[in-house]
Amino acid sequence: MSEQEYQKSVNQPNGEKVLMKMEPDALYLLTFRDKPGAFACKFVAPDRLVWNGIDMTELAEEAYVQPFSSPLDKVLLSHFMMHAPAEPQAWFKPVMPPCPPEDWRSNDGEKRYDSMTNAMEACGSNGCQDMNRAARELWKEVEAKQRYVQWPRAWAQAQIDQLNQ
Repeated sequence: MSEQEYQKSVNQPNGEKVLMKMEPDALYLLTFRDKPGAFACKFVAPDRLVWNGIDMTELAEEAYVQPFSSPLDKVLLSHFMMHAPAEPQAWFKPVMPPCPPEDWRSNDGEKRYDSMTNAMEACGSNGCQDMNRAARELWKEVEAKQRYVQWPRAWAQAQIDQLNQ
């Protein structure tokens, strides 16, 4: 065993106590038989488990301890998703294909312009149009919906990423 690896006696869900290799700053999930919820704790060498700055080492003696990468991390992700704020926060942008670009042309479709300003100068306000306008408006509607569809998972992942710092 290298200097960076430690072993700790921990409980397993089947009731056995086993030696688990514990790595400094790695996350471990603590769950309790008689209490709801789970705690993603960071292992602080040589023998402490810390959750949000609180030493959970004594409670860990009664808990089941599993590496955070176990299937229970999906439970934690689901928990955070269910408790995400209803409104997406300003920092969140949904994963989407790029918005269709503007495509300014004369009304007859013959002449193409590289910008709205050039099109308006050449044709006047009624002599040209953006051929992709409907596609861009549809894209904006889909983006608005996707903000709400994708938001809970993005928020949950942000919470988990914060735990990993």
